[in-house]
Amino acid sequence: MMTDRRPPKKTESIEVRIAPETKKAFMASCAKRRQSASAVIRQFITAYIADTGRAPGNQPRTESFMTKILSNKKTSLAALAACAAGAAIVTPSAAADPRLEAVFIWLDEDHDNAISKAEFLTPGKSGDPVFNGIEIVIGTKGAIPKDETRAELFDRIDISGDGRISLKEFDRISIVDTIVREPILRADQDGDGEVTEGELVAHIVAARAKAGDTDPAAGAALMARGVINAHDSDNDGAVSELDFAG
Repeated sequence: MMTDRRPPKKTESIEVRIAPETKKAFMASCAKRRQSASAVIRQFITAYIADTGRAPGNQPRTESFMTKILSNKKTSLAALAACAAGAAIVTPSAAADPRLEAVFIWLDEDHDNAISKAEFLTPGKSGDPVFNGIEIVIGTKGAIPKDETRAELFDRIDISGDGRISLKEFDRISIVDTIVREPILRADQDGDGEVTEGELVAHIVAARAKAGDTDPAAGAALMARGVINAHDSDNDGAVSELDFAG
């Protein structure tokens, strides 16, 4: 009897089913960064394996934020696609508050690790963004000059005077706070009354995409982590109505 001795396949395919709006946002983010969707997913998988130590023969190591998102039974594949397209995957935050770095990434439209004056003054990004129950309040430390314009604020944050705001400069002066309200519970996918980090990522990306944001995943993972950290009063890894009822 002849034995089929075909050479092993060099690649395998994985089917990922996500909501149409999430796919649209993901593909737009890939196009903006001039990367193929397959390349982004492959990078994510490689980072996931390295982060968890789940390569053959290895034991899982301490879970990072991204590992926790994907291993959570409530997390949808929409969150995977959203985070894979996001700007900071499984990387330690350079800012003390991940919400601040998330805003920095959101403002840094060309992802060159600096905010230009044009990016800072972009229409639609000059106020406090609201994403269906999450209000992001952006302020600065110290005394605020009377009647300060947005352009003057840029100059105040740009300590080096090179016309670009680095994350270090942004972190030194800026303050980011978040207010969560009842509508955020719409992000709860399984109806248990709690919103996990993964659910929150998918919610933020979908809300940004609906609002017309051309790069809705930028900073979404960091913002979700920051919101959970700031508002999870009982430390159960999620936010519920009890966490912001007061």
